[in-house]
Parts: sequence; C-alpha cells; structure tokens
Amino acid sequence: MTNHQEYPTRPLGCWDKLKELRRKLFRQSWEMKANGGLIVAAQQPSYPIIAGLGAFGRRLYGPYFSKAMRDPKLLIQYHEAADRAGFPGGEMCSSMHHYLGEMVLGLTTKNPRNGDYSGVDFVFETNFCHSAAKTAQWASEFLDVPHFILDLPQEGGEKAITYVAAQMAEAIDWMHKTTGKKCQDERLIGAVENWWESGVLWARICKANQAIPAPLYYNMLHALMVPFMLGGHELEVLEFYKELLAEVEDRVREGISALGIERCRLTHEGEPMYYAEDFIPEILQRYGAVLVGGF
Repeated sequence: MTNHQEYPTRPLGCWDKLKELRRKLFRQSWEMKANGGLIVAAQQPSYPIIAGLGAFGRRLYGPYFSKAMRDPKLLIQYHEAADRAGFPGGEMCSSMHHYLGEMVLGLTTKNPRNGDYSGVDFVFETNFCHSAAKTAQWASEFLDVPHFILDLPQEGGEKAITYVAAQMAEAIDWMHKTTGKKCQDERLIGAVENWWESGVLWARICKANQAIPAPLYYNMLHALMVPFMLGGHELEVLEFYKELLAEVEDRVREGISALGIERCRLTHEGEPMYYAEDFIPEILQRYGAVLVGGF
C-alpha cells in the first residue's frame, strides 16, 4: 500500500535535549556514589522518599537491559545464566529472569562505560508487582545489601492511605538507620512537588495525543517517558516536561502529525514490546496506522 503525505510532520525540537537528559540520568546511576551520593537498586522505587536523604542514583537490577534487547545472543546468555542459578525461565516474569541473569554474571555492579566496580547502598522496591518484589528480595541477598519493600494495596480509600503512609514513615526511619543520612523535610517536600507536577505534565502530554493527527506515536512516547521513570523528582526533569508539553501543544494547534499519515489509530495494552519495539510499530506505519499510546 502506498502512503500519501496527508499531514505535515517534523521532528521534535526537544529530542536532542531528551537524549542528553537520559544520558545524564544514566551517568548518575553509576557515578553518584563516587560523588558522595547514594546508589539505590530498584525497578520502581519511591523517588521523593529517597530524595529526602539527598542526591542519589537509581540502578536497575539489570542495567544492560536495553543493550540485550538489541542483541538476541547477549539476551540468551543472560537467561541461560539465570537458568543455571536455579531460576527456571518458564516459571517467572521474563524481564525479572533477565535481571537475575545479569546479577549472576556480575553486571549489576559493573560500569558499562569503563568496567569499574560500582556497588549499591540498598535495594528499595515498590511492590507494584509480586515478581519485581521477589526479585528485589533476592537482589539484596545476592548483592549483600539491605532491602525495603513498600507494599501497595490493590484498592484505595482511607485505610489504604493510612497503611501506605505508615510504611513511608517506617521507610524513612529505616533509610536513616541504614545509611546514617537523615531525611530533610525541605528536600522531601521539594521532591514530592517536582514528581507530582512532572506526572501531571506527562498526563497532559498523553492526553494531547488524542488530537487528530496524533502529534506523537508509541515509540516516541516510550522514549519521552524515561526521564520521569528515572528522575521524576528532579527539577531539571520537571523543566524538560514543561518544554515538551509546550511543544506538543504547538504541534496540535498546527496540525503536525507524528508520521505524516493517519488512516487509523491503535493503543497497546500491557508491558512495552521490548521484544519488537521497533518492528511492530513499523509494520503498522506501513498501513498508515498510528500506535498512539500504551502502558
């Protein structure tokens, strides 16, 4: 099917800033400890609580995840390492299985830039997923560092708020005893405000994608979400999302399309398509189908 240019399109003006911000956040995850800050291993920690202690870097259990997604042979090595360690791949989350393989191979603490050792101070996980929480527990044992699991109830309401607030207070005391660093209220409040406002801006950016033509498509959204996932509590990230929202709103007003053609639109339910992150959207684009969002 031949695609015709039905809408004007242009690259995002803030794309280079996004890439530089992502590189900076990645460097923090390895260099923060040498600069006097903390390194926290987690899949999804509670940023503002940790930020109350001061500067910190966040590191996934499997810091080579993106690299492995581009190299099937490397990915197989990680999964085979997890299998040999006694974690059957068919009985657990594939991404967590991958992370376990990287840990077994010693990559969680090996800087990909220079190969230097860079340990972590503690594991702090939000129990949004039982598989991630269990991986966090095993990671703390394997890395020989303390861990804290912040449990999240499945339903809201006053009891849920009281339950989570009590755990947060416990987490603050636990981190003080674990690191010797005291939580500063001003830092904590500032981090909460930045994180909350960044989340609101991101929601507005996603909502703007309801416009026809869609100003963004799935791969762009997935990449643009990373700064919030890695550092939504930081002021620099907040300022980036302010700039991004302004640009997206300009694209909506001017009718700028993400792809230049839009014959239909789809959404994706579930985890990002790491196994074919580029391939599937590209197939859809051949037919003028725009993937406008997803988890």
